Amino acid sequence: MDRRADRAPGQDNDTFFELGGESISAVRLVSRIEEELDVWIDVGDIFEEDPTLATLIATVEAKADAAAA
Repeated sequence: MDRRADRAPGQDNDTFFELGGESISAVRLVSRIEEELDVWIDVGDIFEEDPTLATLIATVEAKADAAAA
């Protein structure tokens, strides 16, 4: 299943907080990643880094690869 996020043109380099993310949505996002992808990430990965979507995807993929190894 393709789980790529839909985003508006011109938002590729916007960060989580620039796109209107807030603490409760960060917690929800982490929970959803864990539930749907079975990948554990720390909410600090969002707060400390304030990632772009591409950076967050890379973090999730790296953690999934590490868990599978």
